[in-house]
Amino acid sequence: MSETATQMVTILVDDQEYQVPAGILLIDAITEYVQFDMPRFCHHSRLDPVGMCRMCMAEVENRGRWMNVATCTMRVADGLKVRVMSPGAVQARKMTLELLLVNHPLDCPVCDKGGECMLQDQTVEFGPEVARTIDPRRKYTKPVPISRYVLLDRERCVHCSRCTRYVDEIAGEKTIELINRGYYTEISPAFDEDYDSHFSGNTCDICPVGALTSATFRFGSRPWEMQGRKAISPFDSCGSNLRLDVRENVVRRIMPWENTAVNDLWISDRERFHHEVILDDSRLDVPLVRNQESGELEPATFEDALLAAVDGLAKAVAEGRPLAGIGSTVLPCEDQYLFGKFVRGVLGTNNLATSKPLDYELRAGLVPSYDELERAQTFLVAGNPIADLPIAWLRIHKAVRKKGARLLSINSQDYHLNLASSFNLECERGKEALVVKALLHQVYSGKLHHPNSIRAHSKGLTDASATWQLDLEQAAAAAGADAGRLRDLAQTLAESSDLVVVSPQMDGRPDGNALRDALWNLALLLDVAGQEHGGWLEYVHNCNGR
Repeated sequence: MSETATQMVTILVDDQEYQVPAGILLIDAITEYVQFDMPRFCHHSRLDPVGMCRMCMAEVENRGRWMNVATCTMRVADGLKVRVMSPGAVQARKMTLELLLVNHPLDCPVCDKGGECMLQDQTVEFGPEVARTIDPRRKYTKPVPISRYVLLDRERCVHCSRCTRYVDEIAGEKTIELINRGYYTEISPAFDEDYDSHFSGNTCDICPVGALTSATFRFGSRPWEMQGRKAISPFDSCGSNLRLDVRENVVRRIMPWENTAVNDLWISDRERFHHEVILDDSRLDVPLVRNQESGELEPATFEDALLAAVDGLAKAVAEGRPLAGIGSTVLPCEDQYLFGKFVRGVLGTNNLATSKPLDYELRAGLVPSYDELERAQTFLVAGNPIADLPIAWLRIHKAVRKKGARLLSINSQDYHLNLASSFNLECERGKEALVVKALLHQVYSGKLHHPNSIRAHSKGLTDASATWQLDLEQAAAAAGADAGRLRDLAQTLAESSDLVVVSPQMDGRPDGNALRDALWNLALLLDVAGQEHGGWLEYVHNCNGR
């Protein structure tokens, strides 16, 4: 399949011609094609441009006159003339830094952002050599713990709004905001409550200065003292790519490892802040072997522990005792393969199990990629994907916010999920399975499905439909749902294209299996298998649960 060629335009930068893609932001054209690293604070490649910091100034010709513009909000056009290194442009950038430094504290030796601070780097390269003011600097109480994991230092804030735009545009959680105006502008949790978010640590990453920092990493290390180690999140099947920053054989912090095909630049707080369990005092740091005389577990070397395990297994095999192997979905695929080979080939048994749902293979073929999630047009959600599948939620929210997809939810209890939803069918908690069965009845009895297409992708439609025969009015009343809205949801789903059905985490739910099975049948009845970007997404434990 041939790709459409990118249209190129010619721009003139400091009297030198450059060919750049039409319509890209001027700041990106200058950085990528002119090879000048244009300074910036508010601009971020994943956020909408706002032009708040005025750090990326350059002169642009307009009707014969040269004027300073913010390059992060201007798109290139053919024949555009730009001056990056003119005295006016250089002075504009220098003045922006000078004004920021009037009140910025000299905290660099004790600031956790030291060595990674954009203000620090850009002041050295573009800023003034000396300060021209001797007025006292602005003082605030510091640091302010706005959440369990994030500390706010208002003195350091440069009002770039990266953090507030991130929670709105990317995370879909409007939990922090800019309050007051002008000189008194500051960051604050929304509604004067705690910064309650599943993605709060990402704001520390994108903050260009040390205004938002990690409470768990406070005074932990300097970036040049640590070594990064690549890892995969063990907490769910989203496969978030992680960077473990290690110093003196201790994990000091966890950062995202950029992977645009999976987690992009983001990770959830579950991945970022739970690494302290590695150093928990209750963890075993040496093997324990049971003393045959006392019956007590005693510390041993790894060699002695392995010999004890070998002796025990060899004895069990020799005596013909029944054996089984239980694998873990936290392990890498290579380790699981070797474990299975050991159990079958050495122990001589096929009794091998993992914590993965036994019937997951039946549904795995319909799981969409992250790219396909963004292309879906409709999402049906039961539960809270923000908590269960945080990285997948970021893709769902992107599809809803930027690509016009619809989010339909069943009994959503999450405020932020409700904000993104275009339709929420409320019911009593624990009655979601009954609601989905009522949807099945309405879709099937109303002939809103496509039987020929469904039979091509699945079996047992006639037998399964017998379990959906119920009185919709009675079912809605029993579930505490509105029958009219239930019919509306069924009609909307039937008319939807590229539908992805999202099943919640089932742990601790008495109706968990019934709800998952009902959602699966609904996905089949609505023929998600026959839709180009349709699919099925469910919570699966651990990194290799799939």
